[in-house]
Amino acid sequence: MDAGILAAAAGDRSRFVQLVELVAPKMKAYLIHHGLAPAVAEELAVEAMIEVWRRAAAFDPSKQRGYVWMIQRLRDVAVRDGRALTTAQS
Repeated sequence: MDAGILAAAAGDRSRFVQLVELVAPKMKAYLIHHGLAPAVAEELAVEAMIEVWRRAAAFDPSKQRGYVWMIQRLRDVAVRDGRALTTAQS
């Protein structure tokens, strides 16, 4: 996964698509496990992967693993989304 993020940082769209296909379903499952509706979870997973693409240059594999970094992006997106917080807390 680290290589996929680094490829995204270099602008490699095809490698990023492979990363999305691998990680987005896991992100969706993570959010559903934490109480979100499947449709909301899917939307947030997509938004998180967009965030991964935009911020890929900030990823430093010497500081943390790629999957952990991407889950942090997912959590950031979920926290900023009012529906997600309302759904998760109810």
